Amino acid sequence: MTWLSLVLGGMLVLAMTSVTVYGWLRLPSDARIPVHHGLGSYNNYRKKTVGLLSWPAVGVLIYAILIAVAANTLRANHASKSTVLVILPATLVIVLLLQIGAIRAASRPG
Repeated sequence: MTWLSLVLGGMLVLAMTSVTVYGWLRLPSDARIPVHHGLGSYNNYRKKTVGLLSWPAVGVLIYAILIAVAANTLRANHASKSTVLVILPATLVIVLLLQIGAIRAASRPG
């Protein structure tokens, strides 16, 4: 389970990077990217560069936490390690979906 979570997490971060590249190529230079801070809807708009780079940066941070937790659970041989190693990749999926939604929102006219 540990290696599967690490591989899945890495693939999700790569997907987030690909979505960022897609947004960079498709959005105009003056686009404002919605960023999600806290519960609710997108509540903060950033310039294109900062907005696009913030999403994979969050993904890398979550992935780093996944690596740290995986290393700690392997060393300590915890019985409950699988729960945490499922939650963090699931969090990356949610962030990826929010990123896709943000790019779609930024591409809408108006």
